[in-house]
Amino acid sequence: MAAFEAARQVLRFAEAWRRVERLDGKIPAGAQTALFAELVYVLRGQTYWLARRTVREGSDVRALIGAYRPAVDALKAPGPDGALAGRAGGGGLAGRRRRL
Repeated sequence: MAAFEAARQVLRFAEAWRRVERLDGKIPAGAQTALFAELVYVLRGQTYWLARRTVREGSDVRALIGAYRPAVDALKAPGPDGALAGRAGGGGLAGRRRRL
């Protein structure tokens, strides 16, 4: 449970979910469903990843959030230093948009 809650907070999951919900009627339903599925996929992966660290490091939810949220926020930032600028082989955000 600690890893799941930490993942939700680190990823700012509720905020991302609300942004996708606000797309109702603005994008095709299939695209919106794909975005929801992607959010769930990322949350699941982050939960597993943090669960392994919780066991190994003995961290609690606050410690995990404090340790990983700043890095995740930095990676989500657009621009030359953020991950949204591009990913090796993935085409960055533009490539993901095309696939969705």
